[in-house]
Amino acid sequence: MTRRYVERTLMLESTYHAPGGTVTVTDALAVGAGERGHELGAGAPGALLRQVTCTEGVVEVDVDYAPWPEYGLVAPLLHGVEGGLLARGGADVLTLSSPMPFDAETDTATETDGPTARRPDGPTARLRLSLSAGDTVGFASQHCSSWQDPPPLWSHAGRVGGARRPLGRCLPGPPPPAAGSCSDALPPAV
Repeated sequence: MTRRYVERTLMLESTYHAPGGTVTVTDALAVGAGERGHELGAGAPGALLRQVTCTEGVVEVDVDYAPWPEYGLVAPLLHGVEGGLLARGGADVLTLSSPMPFDAETDTATETDGPTARRPDGPTARLRLSLSAGDTVGFASQHCSSWQDPPPLWSHAGRVGGARRPLGRCLPGPPPPAAGSCSDALPPAV
């Protein structure tokens, strides 16, 4: 695995080499439309964007979503909703936007150490993808307090099967952003 920041951005790119091919995972925090300099983050949607791209071969990708609200003290209720997942636990509401449905279940894994550690007895949503060279899929995760309306789910930031919509071109779902696409929501070049 290699990791780097995409040139002149705050986007982190991690590249994984598997026996069948190579996958690149790009993570970025969305910022508000048109924000630069000292205004950076003032109108941010509070979204963590993740894009998974197969750059060569065919790779099976397992995606696990196991939210830990209240610093892991609360096991959230996890629900599949149109366009993603909704997790409610304690004073927290989390959404995960996804172009494909996850399977939600109660995880009974007990391994708590090492790189594959999972929270015992916590709800986990899982998705298995088979990506071929050129396929891209994107996710967006957001948080709010339980007394607020849940954040709107983002439109699908990418789809499997050759339809590429990179992070810089994903469009937020309803309500629409104040201006432009979420390319305005990505960190500016440094």
